[in-house]
Amino acid sequence: MTEGGKVIAYKPSMLQMGAYADPITPSKKITVIENPNEDSNENGIAKIGGIPAWIQDDENLKTLDYALQINGSRLNKAAPYHKGILVGGIGYLMLKKNISCQDIDAGKFLIQTS
Repeated sequence: MTEGGKVIAYKPSMLQMGAYADPITPSKKITVIENPNEDSNENGIAKIGGIPAWIQDDENLKTLDYALQINGSRLNKAAPYHKGILVGGIGYLMLKKNISCQDIDAGKFLIQTS
């Protein structure tokens, strides 16, 4: 939690990938819907892009861009076998700029709690 999780990038594929560790199973479908409301830094829901809702201090990682956030309650529903992994907070995915190939250090997954 204090060091950030490792983020691995794979080329898009219809096959399950696991070159660096065991494959993540069972696979899950992620449904994305457009938020009809205006986004802000107060919006702590699960979202792709937009304005991050930092619980603690803003993270400024010069070589990484904010990609998405997921709150603990959404992850608990989607992956009940990992319930509590975000300690009631929010996980933020930060990615390198211009990832063009498979990369074992593609970014960081940060967790902030209140």
